[in-house]
Amino acid sequence: ILVSGDIAQSGLQSEYYLAEVFFTNLIAKFEVEFAIPVHIVMAPGNHDCDFSDDQDVRLAIIEAIKKKGSPIPDGFISTCVGAQKNFLSFRNKFEAKAADIWEDSLWSSYTNEVDGKRIVFDMLNASWMSSRHEQQGGLLFPFERYKDKKQTDADLRIVTLHHPLNWYNQSNYLKFRNFIHRVSDIVVTGHEHQSSGRTTDDATQGECAY
Repeated sequence: ILVSGDIAQSGLQSEYYLAEVFFTNLIAKFEVEFAIPVHIVMAPGNHDCDFSDDQDVRLAIIEAIKKKGSPIPDGFISTCVGAQKNFLSFRNKFEAKAADIWEDSLWSSYTNEVDGKRIVFDMLNASWMSSRHEQQGGLLFPFERYKDKKQTDADLRIVTLHHPLNWYNQSNYLKFRNFIHRVSDIVVTGHEHQSSGRTTDDATQGECAY
């Protein structure tokens, strides 16, 4: 089960208690119906951030990141993902069965072997610098930290990130898009509350389904 974010409404622990009951029941029903193991992999969305605490320091860091760009200090990232502490605790309850690689707080990879084929799910934390009133074009993702990722590491590579690529800063957007296109076969996004799909065939980066 692949989840592209916004499991909660306000990133509150009480909301994840409800989500835990929902997902636990869902897994149990699927295991009975299909008689196979069921795993959940999930990426956080902006609604998985808890903004109820004082956000002044975090917002100041976000503004500094927008001006500075990459490389982004680890301390900046650590402060920003602090708003996702309840999501990360919730995810940890479900990911142990599925995960074989924990990169860091911005990227997790999960591998399944199916009929001799290696399928890799890359779950990106696109909402790590989300804010309560975020604007389109204001996000950054430090993809340079993951330059060693390769499409050839798997028979099928599926990248999931909550915000579609049009939500990223122009200084980041094109290079990030090229990177995502290069490493993935399929890209799954959420956030925009509408369903759409397309296949692109880039002259240099190859084919990718969105």
